[in-house]
Amino acid sequence: SSLWMPASQRHVGHNAGWLDKQGMPQRSMPDSCRVLDNRVAKPPYFFYGNITNLSQDSWVKVSQFLYSVQPEFINAQFFSALVRKEGYVHNLPTEDRFHIHPKPPMTIQEALPHTGKWWPSWDARKQLSCISSETKGIPQLCDRLGRMLTDSRGFLTVEQQKELLHQCRTLNLVWVGQHKLAPLEPEHLERIMGYPVRHTQVAGFSTTERLESLKHSFQ
Repeated sequence: SSLWMPASQRHVGHNAGWLDKQGMPQRSMPDSCRVLDNRVAKPPYFFYGNITNLSQDSWVKVSQFLYSVQPEFINAQFFSALVRKEGYVHNLPTEDRFHIHPKPPMTIQEALPHTGKWWPSWDARKQLSCISSETKGIPQLCDRLGRMLTDSRGFLTVEQQKELLHQCRTLNLVWVGQHKLAPLEPEHLERIMGYPVRHTQVAGFSTTERLESLKHSFQ
């Protein structure tokens, strides 16, 4: 993990209402005095994390299996350039949490400072909204979007801007040149998530496999 979350940014689940109707963690009041039963708050420590949208029933089952410890929900946007809700059930100490250095960048621009001059004013993205492991057809899509930008000399209609931004958000496309888009490389995501560069370059993993492993990694 790249961070021990301070109490002011933690959101701890309660017996009811852990998730909203869409299955997403609700933002409850931070609980700076999270107390575990003495029989649980000691070694051996356990840690269960999930970055997918579990149903409330599933969270209840996980909690019951792990000594009825309530889930703790956080959003990665508080400590990285990625907006993603994560849920945990654990009996780790909650006092004196601290950042592990170096801290990951908080915005896409901090992670990729050399691309800043190419970003158009209407692309106001600061953080990633997901991690995409899709690679099939992406070069062709970037070429098509680039031609659209070149043909319009960078002056897109509102509808064209919406289409382009939708593709950028869902496929993690970033600006790498004038009127030129490209997908984030695994090395970029490793930096954004706080991992060492080439951390996923093991066992001959392909780009798709590296992106997929990062997609299911914790921060």
